[in-house]
Amino acid sequence: MSSVVERAHVVMLAASTSSPKLTDAGDYIFRLSPVSIGLGDILALKARKDGIERIAVIHEETDYATPAAERLRDQFVRLGGKVTVFTSFAPGETDFRAIATRVKSQNPDALYLGVQAQDTAILLVRQVRELGLNVQLLGNEVTGSAVVQFVGDKTIFDGLIFAEPEFHPELSPTKEFISRFESTFRTQGLPFGIWTAEAYDTVDLLAKTIAQCGDDAELVKACLYKVRNYDGVSGRVSINEKGDGVRQYVVKSVKDGRIVEPHES
Repeated sequence: MSSVVERAHVVMLAASTSSPKLTDAGDYIFRLSPVSIGLGDILALKARKDGIERIAVIHEETDYATPAAERLRDQFVRLGGKVTVFTSFAPGETDFRAIATRVKSQNPDALYLGVQAQDTAILLVRQVRELGLNVQLLGNEVTGSAVVQFVGDKTIFDGLIFAEPEFHPELSPTKEFISRFESTFRTQGLPFGIWTAEAYDTVDLLAKTIAQCGDDAELVKACLYKVRNYDGVSGRVSINEKGDGVRQYVVKSVKDGRIVEPHES
């Protein structure tokens, strides 16, 4: 979409899109999501600090999952680690036993799982565990949030470490938003966590920007470039000079089948 709206000088404010390919898409292209490669930096540093020497990487071939996996690989090597396996799979794949067997044969200290969808993460984790590959698991935000949606023994995710933008469901205004969402759509929590909340914030921020600055595209664009520390239901977010969202990342883990903050683990 970006090339079309850029040529037409129409402002686009996107949610839940973190591919680095969008960063230089144009002067009218904005998003609230941070660029996904940031989590690669964080997890590589975390792994090396934890003494992990050898890591295997499995990622889905998508614009979201691939750049983060490649960044993790490059940063991990730069920090002195070794990547034993770096492999990918096509979207829609459901049988990961061959890949997991290959990873197991290389005896890594940790395994990173980068996926596009929670269902894929669940399949991957189950098959990895069934093959007896009980190494330290690392993952992107989707892999981490999959434990919430999984119906079964959630402890198969135990030990998983992942990075995601800071998000506090227990605090206002997020808490109230979740309550309204659950009541309206008959859900338990938000289906996609922070990304569900971000979709709401995108519409809300655009409406407030138009109300404050007018509906002329040039005025809206100028105002969006000035967004700093916007407090939405998805948390605090800014927009940088490239039109990308800027959020604070945090490292979380899974313990006893539930996601815990660093200070809880």
